[in-house]
Amino acid sequence: MPDSVGQMLERGRTIRWECLVLGHGGPVDLKRIAEAKGEGFTLANRRPRCPAPDCPGRVRFVDRTSLYPRHLDTVANGSPEWWAMNAEEHQAMRKAGFKIVMGKWALPNGPA
Repeated sequence: MPDSVGQMLERGRTIRWECLVLGHGGPVDLKRIAEAKGEGFTLANRRPRCPAPDCPGRVRFVDRTSLYPRHLDTVANGSPEWWAMNAEEHQAMRKAGFKIVMGKWALPNGPA
């Protein structure tokens, strides 16, 4: 079972968000989330929109408390849930005009 926001606060965790598309990232304010959503709320398997302006990507949450970062997701790579999440993301990115170039998302006005 994934840790709740309250448990992460209690344990002094350092959580960051990472954009899955353009590499944006930043710290997560666990106190603010606990106030808004409750201490029982979890960040596992959440994919909110990237807060960077004009970025259609989604973010994942990573525990950066120790030397080895730990993704908070519980969905296993290759599982039906994982494929569904990726298909949804690909559809949204293509609709926004992005394309994959050499294995990475390219901006709509970027190289062909």
